Amino acid sequence: MLGVSFRSRINNHAKPHMKRKVDDMTTWLPTLKTATPQEGYDLAVKMARVAIKMAQPDAEVRDKLRAIYAENADALIASSQVVATHFATVATANDYWKDSL
Repeated sequence: MLGVSFRSRINNHAKPHMKRKVDDMTTWLPTLKTATPQEGYDLAVKMARVAIKMAQPDAEVRDKLRAIYAENADALIASSQVVATHFATVATANDYWKDSL
């Protein structure tokens, strides 16, 4: 079970228009459904970014670390792989957009 302080951090990072109350926990991701593959990819990028913010909620620390990984090819490839994994999940949830294309 998530601790109260972790829930608070999640809530603080969620944009107001993306918040929805579910079982005493505010979520920023109410659905994986998107209208197009481009929107799905954008969602995958957002999912990766939110995961980083949840793992390291201190913006100053993230900014310091960014300088380290920004020029590291392995770190950049790894972040691309995370987005690809999220995109595969979103694509599956949208049945690969076959009905809209």
